[in-house]
Amino acid sequence: MAGPQNPGCRVTINGLLPGGEIWATQFWLDDVLIGTQANLDDLASVCATALAGQEGLLLKTLSATSFLSGLTVRYYPAGSTAASLQSTPTFTQSAGTGTKNNPNQSCIVASLRSGVPGRRNRGRMYWPNTGGDLGADGLITAAMATNIGSGLANMFGAINNPGSTEGGWVSVLSRLTGAAQHVLNVQVDRRPDVQRRRANKISTPAPSNWSVTQPP
Repeated sequence: MAGPQNPGCRVTINGLLPGGEIWATQFWLDDVLIGTQANLDDLASVCATALAGQEGLLLKTLSATSFLSGLTVRYYPAGSTAASLQSTPTFTQSAGTGTKNNPNQSCIVASLRSGVPGRRNRGRMYWPNTGGDLGADGLITAAMATNIGSGLANMFGAINNPGSTEGGWVSVLSRLTGAAQHVLNVQVDRRPDVQRRRANKISTPAPSNWSVTQPP
């Protein structure tokens, strides 16, 4: 895995699901101007404000027992695969406003499109769909897809401020080459998907057992 060609930041949005499970989704910021911890704290605050500004849309696919908890921003110098600075801004945890109770692993996939051909030049964000509506066709409703697509696009637009200590350029980072391509639009797939999480982030309730009558 190559480090980024330019200094950048990984922004991780996180929250909680029923049973104490954790969810997280990420995007990359290119063309950031970070020299100190204070600079990164300023950038993280901008990201948190942008996220909070879209809660009205983004919470509609989370159930009332699912939560949007906040975000963490990590700064990576050019060529480095390890973060050198980290900031977690103040954020008020909010419960979802969705009316359904879908499985914890249910999610909506938002594709981040750069306009440059090739899989390495587009990204994906998995957003929880524990409370969003499904139509009679088994697909995520157009209204729910619009909530997530427009919510993320609006958030990205509020963060885009390249070459600044208070923003960057929302991008897709190639792990193979370290090159970043700027995100031009967000596409949302209406087919429900599954977000796979690490075992230590998944609560496992005790299984139920039923005895089978054996012949004499």
